Amino acid sequence: MRRVLDKKASVDVTLPVVIFLLLNIVFATILIAFVNKTLSGAAIYEEVYAKKVGLLIDEAIPNTTIYLNVSKAVEVAKNNGIVDGKKLKNELITFDRANNLITVKLGNLPGYEYTYFSNYTLSDPIINVNQYTDILSFEVKNG
Repeated sequence: MRRVLDKKASVDVTLPVVIFLLLNIVFATILIAFVNKTLSGAAIYEEVYAKKVGLLIDEAIPNTTIYLNVSKAVEVAKNNGIVDGKKLKNELITFDRANNLITVKLGNLPGYEYTYFSNYTLSDPIINVNQYTDILSFEVKNG
């Protein structure tokens, strides 16, 4: 027995199949990117360092300088290919002073954001490098 399909019926079947395949490709790409970020450790360290810096800011006394060892964060960023020597180290941890946000980005995907509650004025975060450790430093001033 032979089925006869007209052109309109074949188009109606093809379009949903193409849409389904495209959605599956997009979903698989997002899943692979998430798994890659998780396996590299970037997601965990981004969250840890963002929360550490946020809590240090909230507990700080005005007119102090905060120092934090970020060697592991720099190592993870190097393994993910976003740090080449001293290049981009000052972009690993950034402050959005207008929204009280700390962003830590150690991989190729968007980083982890954490909100701090204090209304202090913060200097730009700087990662100082010596042969043993990488130290993040920034000043907390009265807002």
